[in-house]
Amino acid sequence: MTAFRDELVNIIAEESGLDAGTLMGSAGLMSAGVLDSFALVTVITFVEEHIGGEVPPADLSFENFDSIAGICAYVERALTL
Repeated sequence: MTAFRDELVNIIAEESGLDAGTLMGSAGLMSAGVLDSFALVTVITFVEEHIGGEVPPADLSFENFDSIAGICAYVERALTL
């Protein structure tokens, strides 16, 4: 999961224009405006490529996608189903 997390952080940094080092513990990716709707689509596409399937609309929640930890936990759950 570390490789996934590192790549996720790099994608978020690129999309947001922020330094990757400041994002490692970042919460509030959407609620704090770090990710806009276009950047969120990029993150969701990356997640879908990693899990090998679509993210169902019901899973697009702040709980799952508002923090790096939340996204990683979502991917872990999706890979165990």
